[in-house]
Amino acid sequence: MVHGLKLVAIAFLVVASGCSGGGEPMSPGGVVDIQVPSGASQSTHNLWGIWGISLNPGSFEVVVELERAALAHFDITDWLLPPVCDDCFTVAVNSFNPVTRILDVDVTLRNPTALTAYDVRGILHTNDYGHELKNADDWTGLFDIPGGDDINPFKAFAKSVENRIFASGVEHTGNYLIYIPIPPHYDGITFAVDASWPGNCREPYAIADFSQEPILEGPGSTGNVQVDVCDWQDDVSEVLLSVPEITGDEFTSMVNSGGTTWVAELTNSENVPPGGYSGLITARSLNSGDSALYDYVTVYIYETGAPVSPVEVTPPWLNFTPLNICKEGNYAYIASGGYGLHIFDISDPANPVWLNKVDLGHAAFELTVVDGYVYVIYLYYGLSIVDVDPPEAAHVVGSIELSGVPVDVAVSEGYAYIARHELPLVVLDVDPPESPWIVNDNGPAGTTAADIVIGGDYVFAATLTSFIVIDISDPLTATDVATIDLPDGKVSMEISGDYVYIINYTLPEALCIVSVEDPESPVIVNTFGTGDQYQRLVELDGYLYVAGGFTFDIYDVDPPESAFMVSSMTPPGSYPQGIVLNGDYAHYIDGYTGLHTVDISQPESVEIVDSIYCLRLGFSIEVSGDYCGVWDELAGLLIVDVSSPESAYFRNMYLTEDQTFRFG
Repeated sequence: MVHGLKLVAIAFLVVASGCSGGGEPMSPGGVVDIQVPSGASQSTHNLWGIWGISLNPGSFEVVVELERAALAHFDITDWLLPPVCDDCFTVAVNSFNPVTRILDVDVTLRNPTALTAYDVRGILHTNDYGHELKNADDWTGLFDIPGGDDINPFKAFAKSVENRIFASGVEHTGNYLIYIPIPPHYDGITFAVDASWPGNCREPYAIADFSQEPILEGPGSTGNVQVDVCDWQDDVSEVLLSVPEITGDEFTSMVNSGGTTWVAELTNSENVPPGGYSGLITARSLNSGDSALYDYVTVYIYETGAPVSPVEVTPPWLNFTPLNICKEGNYAYIASGGYGLHIFDISDPANPVWLNKVDLGHAAFELTVVDGYVYVIYLYYGLSIVDVDPPEAAHVVGSIELSGVPVDVAVSEGYAYIARHELPLVVLDVDPPESPWIVNDNGPAGTTAADIVIGGDYVFAATLTSFIVIDISDPLTATDVATIDLPDGKVSMEISGDYVYIINYTLPEALCIVSVEDPESPVIVNTFGTGDQYQRLVELDGYLYVAGGFTFDIYDVDPPESAFMVSSMTPPGSYPQGIVLNGDYAHYIDGYTGLHTVDISQPESVEIVDSIYCLRLGFSIEVSGDYCGVWDELAGLLIVDVSSPESAYFRNMYLTEDQTFRFG
């Protein structure tokens, strides 16, 4: 669930520069002598500006300030700076997820001049705090500032335009997924914009489509790798791959095999075990001086004897970002932002089959499935209802716009209950689904975006600061009947019987247990301060399993009033993204270190019995029989065979072309 959603546009300066028709660059005031920045004398690049960006965690507004100290290190013309243009660079905050720590923003650049720019790029500087751009196109060494790495990730603008021309009077938007590190550093983010003129950049402009043959564990195993390197002048002169953990060499030279494709043979000379290993590709062109293009890739070493060939799922054009998923029977329904609703047949969990896509007209955000209908929140607007019986012929049957920002939906007995950011709960009559209408828009006062679940005649809502009980015995007069203040920083909740388990990002009360035996008089019966920041939990048979930033803890919650910790384990990594229980085992996904299988047959003495490293960042997990499905940032859906939990292996991969988010 994405929390604290607020749309903000902060305007500040960016003005395109370049040459048109062979003439001199012109500002609105006349001829301007634009200086090429130092360190880029042969690159054609021009720095437009460097800005500091910070996020207000309370209001989720973005504050932007010009970094004049950073600009002092580069040549830049004054007419590119405020107050010449105050609406040429806008930042729209789509969401911030306090669990995945992802800040989702859209950056829009406008060119108000009569000039033309090329290869405009928005660079997010790496730094010592640990901010990351999770959906970078590539990396560059230009315009680096102190702190972090000496190369930085960027997003290119106008990629759909021929030659990436950024013409006069037009605007282009790029989406940035920025990781906010733990402990939270909501400031210290720096952003630079550069462009080439009077033509395209001289170094390669894109590194894409990296692939490899299987390379096995054990010394001497070899496999070919290949990548596409694109250059406007078609004069790429050198492509190097650095993955010394595997090869033992600082660089491996790649050779051109025709067109844009470059290949190399890699050898597991260092006898490394199965897993993913980070590699850096460096590409240069003739006449590009010391300018180069960079990209990080992952090279995989596979277990001997384990299946290693990914199977692409139809259709090949599929490209989406899973934001939320619901399973119902043999089908999985996925809300995928602007790519609508996707439906998969998962009757064979090892081989999910894509069935259908439903365009909603807006960005699909959250969803729930009830009685053959999928209820989908579309961001900033309202609710769409999709008939999915049968899934192959799924189609929208009803839609309604709502005021405010809807953030979660629950459906029961012909009514839909929708939580909105900073607005009251809204109740819709959805019987029949073809004609939804508002029956109550004056429910409990909203706070910050809420998780909501239905239990009998009550809706339970957990916000960032409170736990609210809403009586829905008469949906037309739904009202809140009880509220309990919670420590700031609620992450998620789970209801089991007469108890609600709530975990908080803010310490010291990381775990809070609320009795709802009498829903109108909820009582906090237990809290735990653990020294950790809990992020995921699941309850089963009197035990509560909780994943934190640094521990995997088990509580005896039978009864919850006298709950106590029975064991604690320090697993690899510090980025827990999900837990699923499967018999005597718990499968625990850590964003950085992969999928870990924990033997929980004796809760008092748990231990990890197997680990599989994800291809990049594992964000969520589901289990179905002998298979685990893991959403991975780079590869998409990974199918892991856990029929033998102590020797799990990748069975299949569904390779999406986009960055993926946590789901569920």
